[in-house]
This record gives sequence, structure tokens and C-alpha cells, in this order.
Amino acid sequence: MRNTLYRPIYKVREGIWTPQIYLEDISAGLFFDAAFRKDNYKQPEQYSYGIELIAEIGAAFRGMMNAGLRVGYDKEGNAFIGMILGM
Repeated sequence: MRNTLYRPIYKVREGIWTPQIYLEDISAGLFFDAAFRKDNYKQPEQYSYGIELIAEIGAAFRGMMNAGLRVGYDKEGNAFIGMILGM
């Protein structure tokens, strides 16, 4: 299960023609991820929560890509930092 709430914090809306890269918005988000066992849906086996900072990038008019940084905590209370790359 994954739940994320995003809000744009800065609207860039600029780009360069060669090689056709366009930066749309920079957004911040709060996330919660959880994994449940197949036989027990009441207690999550693993979970994490934290904040994300994401840039929406368009390339060659082919669609949007997201790149960003994720900072959070897991079920054991360990802090982590991760990179985000998605379409």
C-alpha cells in the first residue's frame, strides 16, 4: 500500500530547446508506504514514512519523468535517504 500527498512548491515552467528538456514544477510530498502479509492484513510487516521533493521533467515532448529525493523513517525507526526516478 502506498499513499502520497503532493503539493507544488515552485512553478518553474521553463526549458531549453536543444536537447528539448522542460522543467514543469517542483513539488513536496508526504508519503506512507506499507507492506502487509498475505495472511494478516491487520498489522503491516514493514512500513516507512517521510517527505519527498520531486521535479517534473519533460524530454523531447515524449512525456513527463519525475526525479527527486526521499527522506524518511522505517518501522524500526532507522532514518534513510533515497533517490526517486519514475515516469
